[in-house]
Amino acid sequence: MYNARSLGCLIVLFIVLLSPGCTKKKQHTSVQRSISMCMGDAAHTGVAPVSGVRGSGMIMWKAQINSVAGTCMVADDELVYVLSGMGSMYALDRASGVLRWQIKDRGLATSPLIADTTVFVGTENNELFALDRKTGRLTWKWTWDWPDRVLITTDLTVSGDAIYFGSCFGHVFSIDIDNGKMNWVFKAGPFVQASPAVAGDTVFIASVDGKMYALTRDEGKVKWTYQAKGQLRSSPVVAGNMVLFRNEYGNLAALDTGTGDLIWTFVVNSTTQLPPAVFENTAYFGDEQGNIYAVDVRSGGEKWRQKAGGGITGPAVIADGIVYFGSKDKQIYALDAATGDIKWKHEMVGAVAVAPAVGNNLVIVADEAGRITAIAQRP
Repeated sequence: MYNARSLGCLIVLFIVLLSPGCTKKKQHTSVQRSISMCMGDAAHTGVAPVSGVRGSGMIMWKAQINSVAGTCMVADDELVYVLSGMGSMYALDRASGVLRWQIKDRGLATSPLIADTTVFVGTENNELFALDRKTGRLTWKWTWDWPDRVLITTDLTVSGDAIYFGSCFGHVFSIDIDNGKMNWVFKAGPFVQASPAVAGDTVFIASVDGKMYALTRDEGKVKWTYQAKGQLRSSPVVAGNMVLFRNEYGNLAALDTGTGDLIWTFVVNSTTQLPPAVFENTAYFGDEQGNIYAVDVRSGGEKWRQKAGGGITGPAVIADGIVYFGSKDKQIYALDAATGDIKWKHEMVGAVAVAPAVGNNLVIVADEAGRITAIAQRP
């Protein structure tokens, strides 16, 4: 069954690549957009360019939904967007937590992504939705002609005029952000679970076949590949002239962005492959034992280590020198990025695995029980 399906995938991919328009060269334009996405930006640094909550904070509002799914929540200046495990995406008022709109589709699969006036979400049914961010109305829908449904298995990345994502059959797509037309498609191994990262004229892709691919941004052509040990399920992160990733053993590695050569490896031996967040030449990530690491990006050496009361199962968010982590001990932690000192923590109803949304003087946290809490900076 698997071999037959794989053969079918290859045949259809060959047809698609020969079809007019599917390999049309898409010139990158330096479009300046208002963006809010999982892992902060196209390079996946995890940095939010706003102020969070530096002190103990205070509860601004609470809301309840049936469950929380996805890797991250995102927010704009009016709304907070969160994916539900029951096939819904909610848009909550950022000031009050009141539901503004909701869409329902059992196939919803990716964390929301905001670009200008549009919020994007991918599905397990071979679809990418572009929705008006204020009303939830459908602007356009992308789908691929395929003999069976293609599960979008990564979060979405936007850079310039394109959205990038991967699928269960290992295809990585570049889609025009304005009209949903496909710029190019690339086959990267049998399965892609890691969201593509984009920096400069290069798209970086980590695949379950253990390879890191560097592709040209305009055409999706291979620049170089690196073969890691074991499967790669962690999204790559670009930090200067390095691309960072966690391998199958949880170790953090750094490659040269230009050549793909290995620069250093920081050994953790963890079952967790969460991508690091990077701020001021430091990479921050956690493991299932509750360890939170700060690693020097230039040398690969440890700067500090902090301990949470439970396993870390979601990526970090950094804002204004504070690193925010959720934990299985039902806490959201705010750590000083320079020292690792715990500035404050807040207990939720359930474990915190989804990365929080950070707005100006506001941190919005969701737990596995569906409780969403907005923590504000005290005046």
